[in-house]
Amino acid sequence: MPGVTAEIESLKREIERSRTELNRMYLELGEAACPWHQAIAYKPSEEIFAKLSEVADEKHEIEAKIDALKTAVSEMSAGDKKIEQTKLSLKELDRRYTVLISSLGAVAIEIDSAGNLPQRLKKCLEPMREYEAKLNDLEAKLKKYEKNGPKFMAALTEKSINSHKKGLDDVFMETGKRIYNTGDFREVPGERAKAILTEMEQIRFAKKNYKNDILDHKSMIDEAQGSLMSLGVYGEENRKLREMQAKRNQIADRLSDMCTEYGRILAEGIPYWMDNQAPDELKKCCNQIIAQTKRIAKSNLNLEHLMMEKDIEIHNMQLSQLSEQMNHLNSQIQAIENQKAELQGRLDAELKAVSDLKMKQNEISNRVSQLEQP
Repeated sequence: MPGVTAEIESLKREIERSRTELNRMYLELGEAACPWHQAIAYKPSEEIFAKLSEVADEKHEIEAKIDALKTAVSEMSAGDKKIEQTKLSLKELDRRYTVLISSLGAVAIEIDSAGNLPQRLKKCLEPMREYEAKLNDLEAKLKKYEKNGPKFMAALTEKSINSHKKGLDDVFMETGKRIYNTGDFREVPGERAKAILTEMEQIRFAKKNYKNDILDHKSMIDEAQGSLMSLGVYGEENRKLREMQAKRNQIADRLSDMCTEYGRILAEGIPYWMDNQAPDELKKCCNQIIAQTKRIAKSNLNLEHLMMEKDIEIHNMQLSQLSEQMNHLNSQIQAIENQKAELQGRLDAELKAVSDLKMKQNEISNRVSQLEQP
């Protein structure tokens, strides 16, 4: 009995798995048959196919919205990142441009000290002249204080000299700016100046391109924002995307169920629409379904056989129990019959005793009667 029960449960699980697999086959047939629906022309499938087509259109529509939303969000994110990266590149170019301007000023000062700077550019060296004049004045004061005191003034003056020297880079920067702003910067002689100016021009050109890139990225972001606004999700893109994806999944489940039902209806009518002209993919699906249906039918028969075997065992057990009960009752009946016979014997003895006593009573009564006669 336990063995048969285990076999039944195992076979039930196997049948359930087979039915699940059959539903998957129905789904495959339904999906494969959709493009061939008109050619199949199986009338019982018309209604479910019409509903299936509506849900498929609904799924396609929401997927298009999801793609549009993802694209817009991606473009906005990409645009923001590219703008940020471009701004960092611009800052780097600005830093390099500042270094080059300072270098231009330093080179011009050096060239002037050699007597080769054009006269019209000398006016741009005013910051350097002011710097040198102030430095000379501080150094003269330092010599004076070192010689005549007071010492603390010498220390303060030396500190001022050191602080003033730190401003030399600012002098180079200001000189370079003045030379460049005159428009005559190309007249600074020497290969070093030429290399500096060439790189500065390259930087100006690169900055112009970067600024154009920023405008392009902003235009892309504006278009993406417009798309989000048209979708009615601007400002809450992530929440709306989750809602759309959840709805898409629900529609996909419905569509899957309808494709399965469509495939099941077609499978029931295989003899009516399947022929040698059918596509191989449909033939393959149908052959698999036919084979799977036979397997399930065979399993169901085996299950029915096992269930009957189980019922037979149950009835045999009940027969055995009833037989034992009958034997037990027969034993009880025999004991009762024995008791009954014993009681009957005792009853008969009592009746005989009563009868004998009554006969004696009669004899006594007769004798009394005889004695009473005269």
